[in-house]
Amino acid sequence: MANDVRITISGDAQDAQRKIEDVQKSLGGLEKSTSGIGAAFERNRAKIGLAMTGAGAAITGFAALAVKSAFEEQQGIARLDQALQRVGESYKGNQAAIEGVIKAQQKKTNFGDGPQRQALESLVTLTGDYQTSLNALPVVLDVATSLNMDLNSAALLVGKALSGNTAMLTRYGIQ
Repeated sequence: MANDVRITISGDAQDAQRKIEDVQKSLGGLEKSTSGIGAAFERNRAKIGLAMTGAGAAITGFAALAVKSAFEEQQGIARLDQALQRVGESYKGNQAAIEGVIKAQQKKTNFGDGPQRQALESLVTLTGDYQTSLNALPVVLDVATSLNMDLNSAALLVGKALSGNTAMLTRYGIQ
């Protein structure tokens, strides 16, 4: 059994025709106003092409730097993982703790995550103790800042002190 639905539409055909003509006039005016854009484009095609080429080169350069940065970060993590494995730990097993300390220190200092991982790697290698090294990382950042030295040198200094060689500290005026 089918249902019949009938819809009746009524309206003023003359009014609809006037509206259609108004739209056509507006489109004609738009066409005239945009024809100058096409001519300007043709006159400046070479400049636009050079600008687009420059933009493409900049994007490509940025992408290359991003890839290089990601590769260097992975290498740093791999080196830290090797140092941790030598003392019976792993980066994967301690990632949350390590990255938490690094992130907290980044908010307080100008040292990025890569240099901090490298400093932690040096500390682990010198002390042979993961937890002591992780706890000492903020001290390394403080020493580097206060003595105006690079982070790796500060890590070596603190690492040697933690290993019992405190003579190096007295050279820098630290008791």
